[in-house]
Amino acid sequence: MLEIGWKYTNAWLVGNLFCKLLLVVRAFGLYLSSNILVCISIDRFFAVLYPLRLPVARRRSKQMLYCAWAAALACSLPQSIVFRVKRHPRVAGFEQCVSFDAFRSERQEVAYTVFCLCAMYFVPLVVITVCYVCIFCEIRRSSKELDEKCPARSGIAHVRLRRSGRRVLERARRRTLRMTVTIVAVFALCWLPYATMAMWYVTLHIH
Repeated sequence: MLEIGWKYTNAWLVGNLFCKLLLVVRAFGLYLSSNILVCISIDRFFAVLYPLRLPVARRRSKQMLYCAWAAALACSLPQSIVFRVKRHPRVAGFEQCVSFDAFRSERQEVAYTVFCLCAMYFVPLVVITVCYVCIFCEIRRSSKELDEKCPARSGIAHVRLRRSGRRVLERARRRTLRMTVTIVAVFALCWLPYATMAMWYVTLHIH
């Protein structure tokens, strides 16, 4: 709604306070979405590697969500300093919510851009990828252990049990692989345009 209204009016019509507040809210949503995906991946990581620690898992999940909200708020609050309403020097009565002259030097602006890009994209992408790769490796290792522990020649019931457990692990491995590729690919591709533009901006100002 913010973007639609902003594009429709072209100018900023709701004053300096809402310029700062709404830009903080917009950034907060972006940071929080990335942080929640990180929490989900970490929670699944612990659920697969340490499946018997349910009481700890519930407490850990709540703590991770609190940290996700707190980190998103902390990362988005600088938007209230960066953005402010300014009047157009040539068009009378035209005001816009901008970030012009918010930094003392280009280095500070580049550093802030790199921080935002890392916090929103690169760090979550690395954490999500590592967690799901570890989950897949753990399921694969469990499948190999099941084959090694069960002898080739055993009773019919034992063979059926081994085959049943193997099918479950194979199914879990396939699902985990699909889930890993899907989640990482969707996250990476959805954020790629923003990351590309931000990196282009950083490269342009460095050179």
